[in-house]
Amino acid sequence: MRPIVVEEFPLGSGEGIARTFRPAGLDEDEPNSRPSALFSAPEVDTLAALMDRSGATLEGELRKLYSGESIGFNNAGKMTRSVVAAQSYRACLIVGVQPLRAKVLLDGADGGTPQRLLWLPVTDEDAPDHAPAEPAQWVVQTPQPIWQPGSLAIPQRARDAIDSARLARLRGETDDSKALDGHALLSRLKVAAALMALDGRTAVDADDWDLAQIVMAVSNATRRQVQAAVTEQAQRSNKARALATVEREEIIAERKLQRACDRILYWLAKDSLPRSNLYRKLKVDIRDYFGAAVADLIDRGLVTESDTDGKVVYTLTPQGHGTRGTHTDKPSSDNVYAGTHDGTRVPEQSADEGHVSPPVSHDEQSSTSSDAVVSLVSRVPPITEHEANVTPLDGVRRVDRTHRTRVRNRTR
Repeated sequence: MRPIVVEEFPLGSGEGIARTFRPAGLDEDEPNSRPSALFSAPEVDTLAALMDRSGATLEGELRKLYSGESIGFNNAGKMTRSVVAAQSYRACLIVGVQPLRAKVLLDGADGGTPQRLLWLPVTDEDAPDHAPAEPAQWVVQTPQPIWQPGSLAIPQRARDAIDSARLARLRGETDDSKALDGHALLSRLKVAAALMALDGRTAVDADDWDLAQIVMAVSNATRRQVQAAVTEQAQRSNKARALATVEREEIIAERKLQRACDRILYWLAKDSLPRSNLYRKLKVDIRDYFGAAVADLIDRGLVTESDTDGKVVYTLTPQGHGTRGTHTDKPSSDNVYAGTHDGTRVPEQSADEGHVSPPVSHDEQSSTSSDAVVSLVSRVPPITEHEANVTPLDGVRRVDRTHRTRVRNRTR
């Protein structure tokens, strides 16, 4: 009895599959260095990483491998050329797949990848409590004459089923909802041929064809379970992302509403303002929250609304004045400056800080050091009402020109 040895190889690149059968430098008229090979990927993540490489050809080569087509690449150089003729090799691929990691295989449905796989479970509901003894080695009686590449005898009803399915595809009469069954009959025939070989025969009979249908039913059921698990996981992920997005938007909205309330309180602390004027005081990104902010402040008793000369005017209540020190969302451009007895300009008491910066003396102003220049820049006069109506870029340029003029005057 001669043992049948089939070498096993890990998957690599698409080019590596052809190299397995025809190493570099082999002359074109020489036969393949090996007639058969068993490829394996115990972890589907490894297969996913290989197929995800830039310019990877692995998935396409595996599909050709399934059909026994010519594989490899006819490069110009002899050392990089590797073309394996169709039907000149035998190959099998075993992939270990966890259901939730099978997306990489199912995503290739439009190219025909999952259709070419036989999906078999590794669980056994009837497994005994105690592991049985290891089964004896399977002995295959090699038929004489041994099977050679060429035509394979199959039962007539198998041929009729294959021909009918082929004719339906040519006429466009196939059901698109059953795209994953596109290679079902060819896979069934391959299973029947495997059963034939295990039984030591050279022709597929009706029993092989019927038993193969049972195997295909298990394969289809297993694939559906995997699909359901992947779909359920995708739905959970989508739901989690959607909830995270909603939560993020709610947080942003709450923050902008609070900013709008703070700014309204800040400006009304200075004086009552008509609705249109108060609206324009807010930054553009929080103006959409103006109505909600005003309504909230009125409900809380911090702001009152009145009609003056046909205009809606908002006024801060005594209770609202008591909340001025709690609002900190105020840009530096809102600083208000006041004069002192010696002519220096210092910021008034800030609604956020609750204190007055100390005045700056003439001696400090006349300093020509770099820190004096910085301090002069910080003592810019307030922007006039006309300047407040220009575009942000014009306002920046106007303030920048004021900085340069004042620094020049102080350093002369």
